[in-house]
Amino acid sequence: MGLVLSAGEARAFLWWRDSVRSHWTDKPPALSGEDAAWSGAEEIEEPQLDVRVLNDGEAVYVRLIADGMDGRALLAGAYRQDVTLWFLNPDGKAKAWGVTIPFSALGPSPSPLRLNEAPPVPDVEPQPASAGTDAAPAAALPPGLRVRSALSGKTPVLEAAIALRSLKIKDGKEILLDLVSSPVNPDIRRQLQARPKAGRRRGGRRGETAGPESEVDLPSPLHLRLSIRLAGRPEAAKMVQ
Repeated sequence: MGLVLSAGEARAFLWWRDSVRSHWTDKPPALSGEDAAWSGAEEIEEPQLDVRVLNDGEAVYVRLIADGMDGRALLAGAYRQDVTLWFLNPDGKAKAWGVTIPFSALGPSPSPLRLNEAPPVPDVEPQPASAGTDAAPAAALPPGLRVRSALSGKTPVLEAAIALRSLKIKDGKEILLDLVSSPVNPDIRRQLQARPKAGRRRGGRRGETAGPESEVDLPSPLHLRLSIRLAGRPEAAKMVQ
């Protein structure tokens, strides 16, 4: 029997956001993939990705860490899925602005990446996100924005620094962020369907070639809805107490 929600419960579900508590930092992270700068931040586990957030008085720093093969493929750009960070207005309904990491611009995919090893770091330039009819695309990305792909050991990560002055912060302490990915590139999907499929044929022999009708286990588009709770300066927090 399927899950049945009342109208009120359905509305609440649609507006639900996972809460991420930021950690105060006195030294901005270098966005180089190194773990040490992020060690004090709480790690939130999401589908395909783990999330950590830092902030100081000038900027908020977001780190996305690949989790599992789908996450590794996403942040390595293996399937040419664009990743977009949308920053919302305080009402949580309208998008203020967004930045897209256009992995689709990398062109045709090379030979299958060994995603359990250290993949090459994608070199793509972030672009203003387009929201279609939902909002006009930004003419330019806000000053102070930095986004970098990197490796933490063999794990792909995506790190971003966003100036607080470019964000519309709810009640002075909450940032609403949607993180979405595009579907797997259609050309790559067709390439994977045409490759020899590992395993056995229906008759038990190895080496079956997957035809166009074959089902390929590829990741679905991602949509994470996050509420980032900014941290106060520790000295200020002690004074309040």
